[in-house]
Amino acid sequence: CFETSFLIENLPKLSNDNASGEYYITDLVEMAVKENKKVRPVIVQEENFKGVNSKLDLSHAEVIHQQRIKEQFMKNGVIMRLPETIFIEEGVKIEGESILENG
Repeated sequence: CFETSFLIENLPKLSNDNASGEYYITDLVEMAVKENKKVRPVIVQEENFKGVNSKLDLSHAEVIHQQRIKEQFMKNGVIMRLPETIFIEEGVKIEGESILENG
């Protein structure tokens, strides 16, 4: 987490002058260290902060997203036969004791 005042001051200083032409929020950590700000690690689950930089990374992120959607439905009583073969779009509503099958 960053203080708003720190972000207001330092976000404009970020540069994309690198090989990939991207802005790196991690540069803000370096700026904070140089300003003697307190910097502490935050322990997170990697899948919640997974970067997507390739088609392969995107496919892994899609699997994670699908897993979360299906788990929520199954916790609410939906039965899924071979859930890894079922695709559910974000925002779908399923009510009652439904059974979903592949195909």
